[in-house]
Amino acid sequence: MGRQPFLSIYRPGMSFGIGPGCLAQRPHLAGLIGQCIAMWNDAELQMALSLGAILKVNSDAAVALYLAIRTSRTQRDAMSAVARLLLSKEDLEVFEAVLSVYGSLEKQRNALAHGLFGVADDLPDAVLWSDIQDHANFLINLYNKEYQNVSVADPHEKLRRDMYVYTKSDLQELLGQLVELQRAVFYFHCHHQPRPSKTHNYLIDLVALPLMAAELKRTAKP
Repeated sequence: MGRQPFLSIYRPGMSFGIGPGCLAQRPHLAGLIGQCIAMWNDAELQMALSLGAILKVNSDAAVALYLAIRTSRTQRDAMSAVARLLLSKEDLEVFEAVLSVYGSLEKQRNALAHGLFGVADDLPDAVLWSDIQDHANFLINLYNKEYQNVSVADPHEKLRRDMYVYTKSDLQELLGQLVELQRAVFYFHCHHQPRPSKTHNYLIDLVALPLMAAELKRTAKP
C-alpha cells in the first residue's frame, strides 16, 4: 500500500486545493497524521534509551548524546557502530533489522512531518500531499509566467503531476507499522536493561512482531 500519485485517480473537472486550512477539513485524517508523528517520537525515545542500555551506563548523558546528533543517518551509524562492538551475534542481527525498519519508516514519517496537505471534494477519506520543494517549484514557475504575461493552457498540470494521495487506510497502515517499530525498540531496550534477574525474554517478543520477522527473513544469511 502507501501513497499513490494523484494523477492515477484524477479526473478532469475534479475540484481540489492544497495549502493552509485544508487538513482541518479532514479532522479524522489529521488525527491519524498526528498519531504517526507522535509515535515516531516515542520510538526515538526508546532508541536513545537503548543506547544507554547497550553501553550499560543507563545515564542521561547517553540519551543526551544520542538526541544531540540531529542527523538521523548519523544517529543510526553511531548506534550501529556501538552495537557491532558490544552485542552478541544474535543480538546484532536483530538490532540491524530494527535499524533497517527504523530507517525505512523514518522516510515515511518525515514526508508527513514536512509535506504540504490538500483535499479533493471527491476524496472524503483521503488527503493530498506535496513535497515542499516541488510545490515551491510549481509556484515559482507560475509566478514567472504571470510576470512575463505568458499564458498557460493548464497552469495546474505540474501541481497535479507532483502530488500524491494518502487514503485513510494508508495512514492506518503506516500508524500500525510505527506502533510495531516503537514496540520493537522498547523490547530491545528492555532486553538490554542490566536487571539483576531477568524473568522474561523480550527478544522473543521482538522477533515475533510481523515487521521484524519479515525483515529478519529478508536479511537472513544462508
